[in-house]
Amino acid sequence: MNNKIGALEAAKASAQELNVDETRQALAALQKRLDEIQSGQTSLSGQVSELKGQVAKEQGERKLLSDQLGSLSERVDALSSSSADANAGPQQPQRNRRSKR
Repeated sequence: MNNKIGALEAAKASAQELNVDETRQALAALQKRLDEIQSGQTSLSGQVSELKGQVAKEQGERKLLSDQLGSLSERVDALSSSSADANAGPQQPQRNRRSKR
């Protein structure tokens, strides 16, 4: 009977050692996967920062182009208005009126 108890205790200890090893392997695999995820997050974070910088740069360029277009539009309007005034009709020369004394 002592032999049976000893055999059961040995089997139990062996099973516990297997469980501990399996648990360690599972933890190591989880840690490796966690490291991969964190590395991916770091990489993605860098890419997002780059994209934000590009978007900001492009917004600045669009603003500059919009301002330039507005300025050109004002100049064209002024030239069109000036041309329309010149073509509106011949202007009569002004007479010098001298007062008679």
